[in-house]
Amino acid sequence: MMDDNRELAPCPFCGCVKIVLNYNAYVYSAVCSRCGASGPSYAFHGDKALNAWNHRTQDASSGDARK
Repeated sequence: MMDDNRELAPCPFCGCVKIVLNYNAYVYSAVCSRCGASGPSYAFHGDKALNAWNHRTQDASSGDARK
């Protein structure tokens, strides 16, 4: 079940905060409104798509994917 109170993190590529959780044909995916970057898609699992988008790893050289 989706927790509608959770927020999507800003886009790691362009920094845009307008991220939407798309639902299309039983598949959820987070998508950036500015650059179109999208996270992994999950059938029937909006929570998994949200968690995947919000999960960040650090770039070994800079610590920021936008650099």
